[in-house]
Amino acid sequence: MGLWDVDNAGRGGADGVYHYRPHVGSVEAMHCYPEDPSKLHTLSRDGTARTLDLEKEAWLQSFCAPESIYDVAFTSADFAPESRLWVGRGDGVVSLIDARASGRKYQTSSQAQDSKVNSVQQWPGRPQLLCTAGMGKAGEIRVHDLRKFSSGGSGSNSSLPLLLAADEHTKSIN
Repeated sequence: MGLWDVDNAGRGGADGVYHYRPHVGSVEAMHCYPEDPSKLHTLSRDGTARTLDLEKEAWLQSFCAPESIYDVAFTSADFAPESRLWVGRGDGVVSLIDARASGRKYQTSSQAQDSKVNSVQQWPGRPQLLCTAGMGKAGEIRVHDLRKFSSGGSGSNSSLPLLLAADEHTKSIN
């Protein structure tokens, strides 16, 4: 992963590019919250979420999936307010992670797609709605009502949130 400090590019012979390898797997998502731009949050296929504190120049592990690296692959993310993030997984499950509660437990998880979740997004302005896009022979966009989410307990799979809409496509959807 690389960061380019445009303001310091070319000064003193330095190109202003900083290289990091915070994850074992590929980085699938990055996000900076406007209210705290000194931190860069990343999510990887290796099942970890990390935070780069730019002021301390240090990486912190925010989350590590409880499954083996071979059993989980974070494929997409939506960084929700208050250091929470929705992650889509290679097995069709979406999980909610609270990065402040560093650990190895999901707040909740649910089967959202029949196969890999390519995208997960909480609806802007209507946080009770969660959209997922899937992969497979026929990709599908699904909209779920999180108010109807029935949790099976912390870290366990639960029943699917109420499906409000679904739209099938002939190809995979990102």
